[in-house]
Amino acid sequence: MSTNPTEQRTWKDVLDYKARILHAQIARMQQAVYESGGDDELLDELCEPYAELLKSLYTEDYPLAKAIEESDLLLRLEGPAINRDSPRVSVITGVFSKVRKEVASVAKAIAQISHSKKRIPKEMDLGLSAFAKGSLILGFTLPSPEEIEESQGGQQNLLGEQDPLYQAARQAIRTIGLVTRHIGEGKALDELSEVIPDAQVRDSALLAVENLAPSARQGIDSITIAGKEIRDLETAPLTLAVREDIHRQLKHPVVSEEEVTIVGDVREIDLDAHRFELRHIENLEVNDVRCVYTEQSDEQASKWLNRHLRVTGKVDRDSAGKPRLLEVASIEMVR
Repeated sequence: MSTNPTEQRTWKDVLDYKARILHAQIARMQQAVYESGGDDELLDELCEPYAELLKSLYTEDYPLAKAIEESDLLLRLEGPAINRDSPRVSVITGVFSKVRKEVASVAKAIAQISHSKKRIPKEMDLGLSAFAKGSLILGFTLPSPEEIEESQGGQQNLLGEQDPLYQAARQAIRTIGLVTRHIGEGKALDELSEVIPDAQVRDSALLAVENLAPSARQGIDSITIAGKEIRDLETAPLTLAVREDIHRQLKHPVVSEEEVTIVGDVREIDLDAHRFELRHIENLEVNDVRCVYTEQSDEQASKWLNRHLRVTGKVDRDSAGKPRLLEVASIEMVR
């Protein structure tokens, strides 16, 4: 194995390199002490700093490196709220809550599960796998089939990791990575549609990355995304400027010029994101269509809930030709 630190590819490789150096230094110290006629007490005293470093490597750094290498999703946070001896618990729990929510949101779009179902399926529910201070590092993993079985009272899932919900969660993490790389490269929205053709999945992922990116109020300057599912993607850090850029793109997320009119029921509205889900669509073989509104006020939008609407606007379809995302031009309340 190489002893050149610049050639180390993983955290464990770097730690192995450091451990070999420390062991070599202790061996040289032993030889020097014995050749000079020193005793074991002198040897212990001289080797103590190296022994403490080794102890720290084996008890703290190696377990953390293992967790980081095995994390499906890894976040590195930088900023004044993080670079302190004791980061606030509210900062950590806030990030954890957002990651859990946003990954599940994208996974639901991929699996075509209604967003009105607030409960996160066990197959999509991330757990914390790594934590380190300094620049704050948070690692997250999806549950193993054994953990899912245990949480369901021993009920076995015969599909295991091939379960569609589990696969959707894995794909959601990679999709978030793809969007992060795309935004970091400054590419246009229509280019992203070539990488993520499903408009509703693309929209969910853009919203997820916007919500994960730092805001002006958090005391976090940047967040870098990595992990097993996106190991091959080089992603630039998410910053406030990136968040603002995504916000602008999300105002007009439909890339098609096709215009349609659809009629259905509003069952869920996100006033923050200016989006609502239209369901029970008339004369269409589709369960729901996500609609984006920009001209109407939140006060107007709040009146649409549980009402029957006729919505006209530009639409993006999936590969089967079904409407997935509609940018509202006009809305009429039918009943």
